[in-house]
Amino acid sequence: MSSKIKNEGEKRSSTQLILLKKPAFLRLDALTPFGQPALTVATDGDMIFLYHHTKRRYFAGMAKSHHLSNILPTSLSMTDLTLILSGGIPIIDFDDSMSSVDRGDDRYLLTVRKGGLREEILFHEMTLEPMEVIIYDLEDKVILSIFMDGFKTFETMRRPTKIKIILPGESYTLEVKYLDMIFNSIVGTDFFNLEPPEGILVENLNNHMF
Repeated sequence: MSSKIKNEGEKRSSTQLILLKKPAFLRLDALTPFGQPALTVATDGDMIFLYHHTKRRYFAGMAKSHHLSNILPTSLSMTDLTLILSGGIPIIDFDDSMSSVDRGDDRYLLTVRKGGLREEILFHEMTLEPMEVIIYDLEDKVILSIFMDGFKTFETMRRPTKIKIILPGESYTLEVKYLDMIFNSIVGTDFFNLEPPEGILVENLNNHMF
């Protein structure tokens, strides 16, 4: 996949290989323009491991560490991030009596509410594919926006090839474009527990900012 990250006015883009396993396993390998690994980030949902190949430095820390804010959004749980990058959408734990469906221009709008939170989900009228998700806080401010486009079929699975995540509170935007997808690969959880290369010191992720 290729991705673009905008955080606090800074923009970064790269080509990456990404492996996702529910509920919260994620591994990302950023590549150089020549296809060589430059940076590997892996998480099992509890810990995050990072290896900088060119600098030969290895870091480990808690998965919720804000020190990875230039790479991963800090206010999203690893479970939600894995779900979104897999082409799914997070839905708040709403009350059945607080939901409604409206029909608009070639789309359906599902609105759900829970304790002052509101989530709006736009579905394509014909395919019922999710196109846009917006979650509002108690003050009616947007806390999360998700946009999905370019749906294609991969191995009988219909998934978006373009995903955009916006977190206004973090001034964070992540744009992802998938070039290819492979589903249901058998991958052990140990693949997300990145071990340091031999002879490389393990550094505390909490002491650094990425």
